[in-house]
Amino acid sequence: MASSRLISIDLGNGFTKVRAGKRRFSFPSVIAVEDDTTAGFEAVGLASNHDFVIGYHDKRWAIGETVLTHGLMPVMIAHRSRITTEYYQILFAAALASAFTENVVVSPVVSLPPAAYWDKDKQKEMIAGEYTVTRAGIEYHYRVPYEYIRVVPEGFGTAALFCLDPRGQVTDSDLFEREVGIVDVGTYTTDFVQLSNMKVVKRGTDSIPHALSNIHKLVRTYAASQGVDIDVHEADEVLRKGCFLLSGRREALTEHIQQWSVELAQVIAARIRTLWGGGDAVELILVTGGGCSYVADLLFAEWPHVQQVTRETSKVEPWEANCEGCYRYGRFLQALETKSRK
Repeated sequence: MASSRLISIDLGNGFTKVRAGKRRFSFPSVIAVEDDTTAGFEAVGLASNHDFVIGYHDKRWAIGETVLTHGLMPVMIAHRSRITTEYYQILFAAALASAFTENVVVSPVVSLPPAAYWDKDKQKEMIAGEYTVTRAGIEYHYRVPYEYIRVVPEGFGTAALFCLDPRGQVTDSDLFEREVGIVDVGTYTTDFVQLSNMKVVKRGTDSIPHALSNIHKLVRTYAASQGVDIDVHEADEVLRKGCFLLSGRREALTEHIQQWSVELAQVIAARIRTLWGGGDAVELILVTGGGCSYVADLLFAEWPHVQQVTRETSKVEPWEANCEGCYRYGRFLQALETKSRK
């Protein structure tokens, strides 16, 4: 692996996160065949030009937010079967193109929800191989050997983030010696990982299909009741803004979001109690992921040993924590392999 390039790719149901070298990048996990009806037009000086369009498998694909302006029919798959689809492979190809502007051999660290972790061989088979990707008119070639791919349970990266520095070297964190519970609130799943001295405890590790998507559905349902249709891949932006446009004005969602957050927190709290002995089986509960800000305070009200992952505590956004930690873990493993060869 000495001549390969390390990359961490978190192919989330809602967002794909990428970490490679000094590069951090993320985009919504939605793709579409490019609609070239308005190709070549841009409002020069008035609109930003950050289009993310790649050529792959003899088609041009709009990626992430670019789907809104360049996409024909948005594709977004949240079911675990997505790891065997072309959609999943295109997301992976886009992640590679976002990180490398040269021909390289790649060593990826990827993750899967704990409940789907036994699918890791299928995942590796799907993303391994040769990639030819065109971006901005330039063709790049990436090679991803099967044996270079490492798969970890989602949530593990958050613990690694606090145990390893950006170079992959061990810090003075005491997480190595503690019973830790990770609650990773994603878009379509909330993942629970119990670690004992940084080893995964199977009986305390699980995933549930309740996460931000529950609130997204309520956002869309409420908007529909007001006569406004919001597409699935647009719901997260509406949630983050806390409003949507209705008859030329901004319809606030603040009070509704607070109530919906309480309902989601109750579901998550119930699983914590079931998995972790009422919450007493772990010394620390780290709440992370893109949805952590909606439920962390509510969980803290039940358990004083809940700690929310924030940019202030981790130097990265909570939705980046798993990806960043996996990258550091990859660097740690590279150092071990180099040491073993000496």
